[in-house]
Amino acid sequence: MIEWKIKGLYKANAETIYNEIMSIGETIRPSDVVELARDENTALHNLFTWDDSVAAERYREHEAGCILRNIVIVNKDKTEDDKDKVVVVRAIMSTNERTKEYTTVQRIVTNKDSYTRLLAAALAELTAFKKKYETLSGDLEVVFDAIDQIAS
Repeated sequence: MIEWKIKGLYKANAETIYNEIMSIGETIRPSDVVELARDENTALHNLFTWDDSVAAERYREHEAGCILRNIVIVNKDKTEDDKDKVVVVRAIMSTNERTKEYTTVQRIVTNKDSYTRLLAAALAELTAFKKKYETLSGDLEVVFDAIDQIAS
C-alpha cells in the first residue's frame, strides 16, 4: 500500500502519484517529475504551484531555509592528549517543521520545553533512520541496538 509519509500534507492519492512517477522510468530526477507534472491531466499537476510569482517566492523561502540550516558553530578544543578536537553544531534549528520556524540552538538548550521537544525530534529521527535501513540490520545492528537503548 502506498501512502503519504505525512498524512494530509498533499491533497492527492499517494498511490496515483506514485504510479504517475513510476511511469518516468527506472531513474527519476526531480526535473523529470516537474516535467511530467506540467501535463494538466496528471494528478501530479495539482501538487505544484504554477503561478511563477508565487513559486519564485516559495523558492526564495526554500533557499532561506537552506541558509538557516547551514550556519554552524565551530568549537575547537584540545583533548587530554593535546590533539585538536573540532565540534561542529548547527547554530539555528527548526522549532516547528510544519510552520517553518527556527531559533538559535542556545535558546533551545536553555528552554526546558524546547529542549524536550528537540530530544523527542532527535529520537523520532533515529527511529525513522532505523526503519529506513532495517533491511541492512546485519551491518547496522550495533547502531540499531544503541537506538533501542536510547528509545527505552
